Amino acid sequence: MNAVGNYKLTGSVTNGYVSLTSSLKLTKLNKTSKYARVYSQYTYRD
Repeated sequence: MNAVGNYKLTGSVTNGYVSLTSSLKLTKLNKTSKYARVYSQYTYRD
């Protein structure tokens, strides 16, 4: 699955680098009614 997103980060940044890791997991798919449910998780480190 490909995913695109916009992220807005606020706060201080240490050493000018930020690591934002996101993961998506398909939890339910119904092709008849064209319905999909996903679980998302984000990890932020500076």
